[in-house]
Amino acid sequence: MPIEKTEYLPSSRINKKIRNLRYNGKEIYINLYGNYFDEKYKKYSNIIINKHILQDKLIKELEKMDLLYCPYWFDKKFKKPSRLSFPGKLVTYLKVGKPILMHGPSYASPLIFLRENEAGYICSTNNENEFTLELKRIIDDKNSKKILENANK
Repeated sequence: MPIEKTEYLPSSRINKKIRNLRYNGKEIYINLYGNYFDEKYKKYSNIIINKHILQDKLIKELEKMDLLYCPYWFDKKFKKPSRLSFPGKLVTYLKVGKPILMHGPSYASPLIFLRENEAGYICSTNNENEFTLELKRIIDDKNSKKILENANK
């Protein structure tokens, strides 16, 4: 599950929750790409820090992932940009053709886009337990093929 910058992680509580995350007895690995990650992440066995790479190489790496995570701002001071902007990262994720988990407030434009097109998973909670339950639901989802088909349109 690649994440590009830590300042976009919606909550420090959720940030802590994804460290050492396990489900059905298996560890969930998180690949971080970029040059902005705190050294503290290196101590977690499931977080793999990768340096920034060019987009064509990044796409090849993203194709190896099971789920692509796109966090967005929950902070009210970013409400207007959340409603009016669309992250380039999400366009790249759609190009890759893997399941996407968009995590942000319900009013954010990328969440609305994915919801209206049924092209990704939406998580609009900032509660760590609800986030973890949603992640587990996604892992167990039997309808992911439909979501992938819609994402590839």
